Amino acid sequence: MSLELLKRTDHDVRPRAPARGRVAFPTRDYVARMRVSVLLFASYADALGPGPLPLELPAGATAADVVTALRARPGAVALPPAPMLAVNARWAAPATALADGDEVALLPPVAGG
Repeated sequence: MSLELLKRTDHDVRPRAPARGRVAFPTRDYVARMRVSVLLFASYADALGPGPLPLELPAGATAADVVTALRARPGAVALPPAPMLAVNARWAAPATALADGDEVALLPPVAGG
């Protein structure tokens, strides 16, 4: 068998159908995304609207990315430079990595007496 017979040309390559029950995604333009739910309280909810707010972010996003996304919305001037954050009902740092389906809460400062 000659080597020439083993070479494939572009027109010989056919896209394969996805396996049964699977969906084919284009690999070049596909960006993994995730959805999180944002809870806002007190003055934050007054300024940005009642929650929970669904938010779609790129995979690998952090709690700080949620704050950045919220700053693009009308009323975001009510957010301080570094609001208190909680992820899934636990205090969180801005660098906390998020997963699909997480719940992120922005908590305003409270005063009591």
